[in-house]
Amino acid sequence: MSKSTFDIFLSYKSEDSGWVSNLKDDLQKRGVQVWLDKNEIRPGDLFAQALEDGLESSSAIGLVITPESVSSGWVKEEYYRALSLAKSQSLQLIPLILKDAQLPGFLSSRHHVDFRQQANFDRAVDQLVWPGLTGEKVIFSSIHGVGGFAWPALKQVISERGFSTFGPDYVEAALDEVPQLSSRGRVVVIVDLFEDWPWSTMSFREPALYADTVLKLRERTKGTPDEIIFVLYQHRDALTDAGSSLDPAIVQRFLHFFILPKDFDDRGHCKNPTLEQMTSLQEHFKGVWYRVQRQLMAAKRLT
Repeated sequence: MSKSTFDIFLSYKSEDSGWVSNLKDDLQKRGVQVWLDKNEIRPGDLFAQALEDGLESSSAIGLVITPESVSSGWVKEEYYRALSLAKSQSLQLIPLILKDAQLPGFLSSRHHVDFRQQANFDRAVDQLVWPGLTGEKVIFSSIHGVGGFAWPALKQVISERGFSTFGPDYVEAALDEVPQLSSRGRVVVIVDLFEDWPWSTMSFREPALYADTVLKLRERTKGTPDEIIFVLYQHRDALTDAGSSLDPAIVQRFLHFFILPKDFDDRGHCKNPTLEQMTSLQEHFKGVWYRVQRQLMAAKRLT
């Protein structure tokens, strides 16, 4: 990503302004800086010059494709000016397919993002950002070793958004295996500090081992463009109920981590989650995912 003021300039036909505003809101929730004419052009500005300035200060242009936008003379001017800048300043051109339309020749060979199915809107926005605008993938790594349906349920939610989950099955391997994932993309580690306690007969796999592993991984990359982001996937009161299992100072540190609540207890069970449980998990993940992306984008701007 370049040092431009904006990550993306949105070019569209006025009839699609409502949809484009929703797209802008979702991008901004992810930490993306968006140029949109109705927000950036002030009363008294020369319209054509303001558009030119917007294009020149953006890293990418998202071209909202509909039959009307493709045939619009004014939008075509933005298209061709963007094409010129793409050649001279490495401005990225990304077609955003909102409705079926014949793409102009200079766009037909470019990778596009498909927004035609509203049900897939969130997944399409994720794709636009990762890897569209950033040029990087997001790699999820889960550190866990206990069965049940909590982890498969979360992996399903992550998969539905177009991502995969890799990484160690056990905490003992995390210090070696998680850093290796950085070669594939930005790493988000999901861990339950308490999953093996006190039910496990393996006393060395207590919460302190998980906590120590996470903190060591965090210190290796904190404040760098490759910073590993951590999400605690555990029961809501797990940290406050930690008691003697963790040092109080350590508990206070983890209270500042992203926390994805595990609203069901599947220990000792091999059953499927209910629809209500899955819906709750999807909504909680969506909120945490917005916050994770903002931190990822902040780290990205260090480059």
